[in-house]
This record gives sequence, structure tokens and C-alpha cells, in this order.
Amino acid sequence: MYIFGVKVRFIIENVLEFLEKVSTFERRGAVSAKLIWDTFGWYLWRYYYYSAEIIAELRKEWTSKKSDQTLYQDLEALYGKMLKQECERRSITERDAKDELDTTREKFVASERRLSHGHD
Repeated sequence: MYIFGVKVRFIIENVLEFLEKVSTFERRGAVSAKLIWDTFGWYLWRYYYYSAEIIAELRKEWTSKKSDQTLYQDLEALYGKMLKQECERRSITERDAKDELDTTREKFVASERRLSHGHD
């Protein structure tokens, strides 16, 4: 799929790279998980969840023999923290949270697509 002549995967990779850097800052103590939660944790855990297949592909692509599980490892760890906070704050189970993600995927993608086109 393309948006403005750019592959969607390329756009998602850029978002994942940014989120990986933020996740590394959290792992190193430069920023707290709470601050990330309060600012854009909602996006972080959705992008990770919805991009799991792309992350798996990238982990295979960037190594010649074996999937590189270190690629996006900080994002993966922070995703787990964000998911846990989501469940605790809303008093829902992890399965409930993931079911909600599954049912709202298209709505999220459409919303992000509108942003990339400069519409509200």
C-alpha cells in the first residue's frame, strides 16, 4: 500500500524507529514509563501491537542467517509495560485489551491515514 507514493511500511518503520528510541530512553532512565504513558503511550502500544508482523519481517530482513531479536527489543519491553498499565488503569484483562485492539484496528489505521493526508 502507498500513501503519496511512499510505501506504508516505510512510514511505519519510521514510526517504529522513533518509538524504539523513546523506549531506549525509558530503559536507561532518561524518561519514565509514566511520562510516556501520559503523553503517547496509547500510540506506542497500538503501533507495536498492530506492527508485530512488520517487526518480525524486519528482524529477519536485517540479518542473513537468523532473526535478530534485538531489533526493537526496547519497544517490545515498553509495549509490555504500557499494556500492563492500560489493564491496571482500566481494570480490564490483557485479553480484553487485545480484543479491543483487534476490533478497533481499522478505525486506528483510518485515523492515522487521515493524519498522513493532512486532514482532521
